[in-house]
Amino acid sequence: MKSDFESKKVAVYVCSRRSGEPELYDYAYENYIKKILLKNLKTKPVAQEAFGGRKPLKDDNFYENRNWNKIKEWTMEVGEMFSL
Repeated sequence: MKSDFESKKVAVYVCSRRSGEPELYDYAYENYIKKILLKNLKTKPVAQEAFGGRKPLKDDNFYENRNWNKIKEWTMEVGEMFSL
């Protein structure tokens, strides 16, 4: 990551289909958050999370497994952290 966020509060998240599947959540969190995002940041985020995603299908439809309630709850928690 090119920017220097050491003096800032940072929250990171990833959206992926794997994150939205209960049996694949741990895999996604470990590989997308810990091994990629956190490894490349110079600062420790105040929060990190993995959410489901949306995948296009051949017939112009989408497979979606985002949990909007989970996303809303997390953003409210992060908002409180940032307002302190």
